[in-house]
Amino acid sequence: MSVANEGALSASADFAVRITPAGKPPEFHLLSGDKSLAKFVDSLQTAKLPVFVPESSDVQVLLRGILTCHTEETRCRFSFLPPEEAVNLARNEMAMASSTPLSTITHDPHVYEDAAIGIRISLPDEWKLVKLEQGSFSKPRNAMFGKPGSPAMFMLTKDRFEGSLDLYLKTLGAFFAGKTDFNRSGEETMKRNGLTGKRWHVSWSENGIIYSSVMEVFGVGDDYFRVTTVAPKEVYERYAETFENMFHSVEFPMLHADPHLFDPAK
Repeated sequence: MSVANEGALSASADFAVRITPAGKPPEFHLLSGDKSLAKFVDSLQTAKLPVFVPESSDVQVLLRGILTCHTEETRCRFSFLPPEEAVNLARNEMAMASSTPLSTITHDPHVYEDAAIGIRISLPDEWKLVKLEQGSFSKPRNAMFGKPGSPAMFMLTKDRFEGSLDLYLKTLGAFFAGKTDFNRSGEETMKRNGLTGKRWHVSWSENGIIYSSVMEVFGVGDDYFRVTTVAPKEVYERYAETFENMFHSVEFPMLHADPHLFDPAK
């Protein structure tokens, strides 16, 4: 559905929606995104909804949707998420909100687990989490690891993408193709902890430095997991064995503990 783009805004936001029996206005609550779109709640409540609940019913319908506005357009579009996608999004948000690295629970500095990413790895001595990007409905969640004084990095990523593994890999390839002197030397089929995926060997140039990287990608439904190593080419070989040990330690504990997380239809 659509509402007037008051103020000619260009932004988007995620909303929770509750629809009650006819005669009662629906409820819209902004969850995340551009807070300036909160002012559209009144317009959304009076807009014609594509679903209604009969007056005689006590049923309440809970939905999720995204409001998107573009400056050059006079109407903002509100799109409801399909039920399975809304359930997956809510579960991912709950996992991110409660996610605590396993190392803080076990006091083992060599083990890291992030429930929101869904990957557990073993870290070598001195390697620590150096940056965590929370992610959102439109951005992946990233955990980056390194050790003091080293330009080498190891990264875990969980991405949401509606499409096959082949299509996802093509979008990754298109992204990397924009880098200077990009080269992909090969592709292998890999299996980690019960999941089958693809492994890439890539390199590129940035600010006069040549970087080498190995990336493994695994998909479960519309969830994609990436495990990536990267370092300047001249030092990459120093960490080749360390990187391989981390690759071999990769586990997907959430997948094995509760497969319904990835297939709510079952």
